[in-house]
Amino acid sequence: MTVRVILNREGVARFLRDQKSNPKMLALLDAEGKRLAARAGPGFEVERKENRQNRPGVRVFPATREAKKAQVEQNRLGRALGGG
Repeated sequence: MTVRVILNREGVARFLRDQKSNPKMLALLDAEGKRLAARAGPGFEVERKENRQNRPGVRVFPATREAKKAQVEQNRLGRALGGG
C-alpha cells in the first residue's frame, strides 16, 4: 500500500518561522539546556542561539577550566545526554 503525502509548503514555512518567536518553544529549549548543563556538572553553561535557518536552539558548553578538563577527560556532556 502506498501513501502519498502532500505538504502544505506555506504552512510548513510559517510553522518554522513561528518557532523563533514562540515563547513555549523558547522556554522548552532553555529548560532542556539548563537540565543538561546541570546533569553535566558545575561549570557548564547554556547559551541561546539561532542557526542559519533562523531556528532557535541552545548551546551547552564548558565555561570554566575545570569543566573543560572534565569534558575532555570524562565526556560529561555525552554522559549527560545518556551516552554512557
